[in-house]
Amino acid sequence: MSAGAWPLLALVLACALGTYAWRGVGVWIADRIDVRSEWFRWLTCIAYAMIAGLISRVVLLPVGELADTRLWHRLVGIAIALAAFRIFRRNQLAGVLLGAASLPLLGLLR
Repeated sequence: MSAGAWPLLALVLACALGTYAWRGVGVWIADRIDVRSEWFRWLTCIAYAMIAGLISRVVLLPVGELADTRLWHRLVGIAIALAAFRIFRRNQLAGVLLGAASLPLLGLLR
C-alpha cells in the first residue's frame, strides 16, 4: 500500500468507528427501555401525530407530481390504503402499495 493511502484508510476507519459506535450505544440503550412505560407510550403518540400531520400536509398541500392530481383522487387513495391496511391484518406494506397504486389508476379513469 502506498504512503498516500494510509491517511485515507485511517479516515475510513474513523468514520466507521463513529458510525458503529453510535449504533452500538443505540442497541445498548434500546435493550433497557420498557416499551410499556408511560414515557414510551407518550413518545409513540408523538410519533403518530407527526406522521398524521405530514400525511395531511401531503394530501391537502401537495407539491410536484402529486399537485397535478385531484383532491378526491388523493382522498380515495388514502381510503384504499386504510382499507388495505385493515383487511391485511395491519400490514403497512399492503396499505402503502395499494394506496400508491390507486393514484395512477384513478388518473387513468379521469
